[in-house]
Amino acid sequence: MSASSSNALFANRSVLPSLPPPGLVSPRPENRPASGDPLRGGAIRVESLPGQDTVRRLQHVRGYPAVSLLMSTVPADRLTDPDADTMRRLTAEAGHRVRAEAGAPVAAALAARLRLLVDHAAMSETTQGLGVFVHAHHAEIVRLPTGVRDRVVVADTFATGDLVVALRHAPRYLLLLFAHDSTRLYDGSGRRLEERTADGFPVMHPWRETGDPLPVGYDVGAFVARSTRHRAYVRRVDATLGHGPVQSTLPIVLAGERQLTAVFLHITAQPERVVGAVPGHDPHAGLDVLGRLAHRVTQNHTARREREAVAALTVAHARGRVVAGIADVWPATLEGQRGTLVVEEPCTYPARLTGDGLSLRPAPPEGGRGVVADAIGELAWAVKFYGGDIIVVPKGTLVDFEGIALLLDSEPAPAS
Repeated sequence: MSASSSNALFANRSVLPSLPPPGLVSPRPENRPASGDPLRGGAIRVESLPGQDTVRRLQHVRGYPAVSLLMSTVPADRLTDPDADTMRRLTAEAGHRVRAEAGAPVAAALAARLRLLVDHAAMSETTQGLGVFVHAHHAEIVRLPTGVRDRVVVADTFATGDLVVALRHAPRYLLLLFAHDSTRLYDGSGRRLEERTADGFPVMHPWRETGDPLPVGYDVGAFVARSTRHRAYVRRVDATLGHGPVQSTLPIVLAGERQLTAVFLHITAQPERVVGAVPGHDPHAGLDVLGRLAHRVTQNHTARREREAVAALTVAHARGRVVAGIADVWPATLEGQRGTLVVEEPCTYPARLTGDGLSLRPAPPEGGRGVVADAIGELAWAVKFYGGDIIVVPKGTLVDFEGIALLLDSEPAPAS
């Protein structure tokens, strides 16, 4: 995309566009804000396993006032009394902010919607953190796998930086649990696992009723027949995983019977998605054990990617393939330069944009009219939109790059 077409696209926008540039694929319908009232009929969206799709969905919501209520919680069946007190305090603060900044009619409508979500959140299971997001055209509760700083943000967009950080500490993944009778699929986030019982899963072993005993002695024919049955079974699993809604870019962790996981690694059509296997796992162990072991695999994978990204930055910087600092990364990303965004925690940068949207300056952390609540969250959405990737690293890792850098896929074109 040329700079001129990009400037025209973003001209007079206070935030990133909710519609794609010409020639790019439109966002999936489920990631767009609802056209009607999402609370009509009592519908409340609750996200227990936040991922990149959660960030995209929230970032598609535009317009003041967008209320973000964020708080740490104690894991429990429902909000504890101290957490409930914090929730009431933040809710009152949000109502006061909206009344003062947007007027009584808008405040009354949003307050009713916020109360409905808060009441639902108070009676529901809690994890390490909680996000409540309310707008005229969107309402959502997100259970966060990490703690956050308690606060209310009222701005033109939702505050999504904490979600970006959460994806580092508890990345989303799929877990395939192989057993000789069936293979089950789980959605994972950190240690939390939820079984997916649709889209062809669980996949049943075709020979589960007749049994599949180990060959005795040197019966080569029996060994070959058993191996053939295993391969046919695992191919069915791979085909189910690669079609329909199950297909995604989420990494895959393997667990269960070693012989079957080894066959899967050998024949799968998507080996690049497999990030590791749970060593020596009993397929009949409890989900809490399985989730803890799978989380360890994803943590190792995440740490390896972080090290590789930081090392690649040093090499690419010498070759002129790095854009550093939020002031330069922002326009480069909006102009469609594709690459990997490497950013330090805490991933929070409230900002006001210029008229053309290609430069920004810091804004108060509590937000305000005309404020992008989290420019880092916006950048994460845009980088993914243009086919790039985002890697979050610990604070202090990118001192030489002002805390944020875009590692370009190709060398920038020389200035004309």
